[in-house]
Amino acid sequence: MKYLKVTLLLFIGALIFTGTKSLAKSYTFAQVKVSPLSAKTDVATSVKENTSDQKFQKITCRDTLSNDERAVQVRTYSYYLDRVNYWTTVPKGSIVNISNGLHDEPGQYKLEARTESSKITGCEFSGTWILD
Repeated sequence: MKYLKVTLLLFIGALIFTGTKSLAKSYTFAQVKVSPLSAKTDVATSVKENTSDQKFQKITCRDTLSNDERAVQVRTYSYYLDRVNYWTTVPKGSIVNISNGLHDEPGQYKLEARTESSKITGCEFSGTWILD
């Protein structure tokens, strides 16, 4: 009888865990061309399904001419609110919160990028956009 109760409890627990929705949506980009002179570049558009902060991790950003490492800034645009977030500088290798409490609700968003310094050459960057 004890074995039956334990099995029944485990079965109910498994049903509860399968009923919860836990999706993590992220996009990894490689060699996205960012415009010169700090002009904004549209990187991607996606639908956010959960209420959570959006984050970004820069892998690398290389100058197209000299191949030197460059600083890159990212921000999000909310189609529902019709407004952009603040530019956020993303250090290499670290994960940075880019929603800042403004773009953490479900909806359609666009990721934008630009170089931090205004040079006549652009850059190619790689990174991961974490939506949910």
